[in-house]
Amino acid sequence: MRALLLLLERGEKGEAYNIQADNHASNIEAARAILDILDKPYDLIWFVEDRAGHDPCYYMDWSKLRALGWKPEHDFGDAMERTVRWYVEHRTWWEKVKSGDFRRYYERQYGERLAKARPYAD
Repeated sequence: MRALLLLLERGEKGEAYNIQADNHASNIEAARAILDILDKPYDLIWFVEDRAGHDPCYYMDWSKLRALGWKPEHDFGDAMERTVRWYVEHRTWWEKVKSGDFRRYYERQYGERLAKARPYAD
């Protein structure tokens, strides 16, 4: 919210600003962090074949926002903990995604890759 207010006050009309916290984590690090918070084993992680053109990372350049004086308020661990806890406490908000049209779409998009997936092994 602070970033939005900062942009409204100081941002340039027509410019695009990326908002990120400068705390890069790989997909496997994020998955492990979620499992740690939930006290679940890492063998719940399954690897699927990458889609064509898959990017290895999605780091954003937030230098324009930083130049306006914005800085992150939360570190990776704190933000991940708060996010995971929110989802745990608000199951009714997301459980409907696991059924119906979205479920059929997901199976069409990922079913074949999931069938060939292998569990994570450290």
